[in-house]
Amino acid sequence: MAEITAQNKAESGVTLTFTSASSAATGDKWSNSGNELLLIKSSAGESVTITVTAQTTNASNEQYGTLTKSNATDSIANGEVIMMGPFPTQAYNDSDGYAHVTTSSYSGISIAVIQL
Repeated sequence: MAEITAQNKAESGVTLTFTSASSAATGDKWSNSGNELLLIKSSAGESVTITVTAQTTNASNEQYGTLTKSNATDSIANGEVIMMGPFPTQAYNDSDGYAHVTTSSYSGISIAVIQL
């Protein structure tokens, strides 16, 4: 599992650096403050599913009872760029403050994390 470092945006723009996705089995992670967006681009030649894993899947609410949080998923086709997030820390962070992303296929998939 590789750690992806968030890149800061700027008024004058920023040239993004994309990181090749790690294996579908291990995925990637980033330090998540809840103010990051994922940009994912594909040259995979096929549709690929992107999954950001919810670490806390159930929460109790006095008004609504038990609520279920699902993983955040999206599909990306060859040649596309998609944006996902931001991801609330209470739902998506592991005990070390990282959010995790996996892809159904990693060949041809690149990821950038942008700090808002």
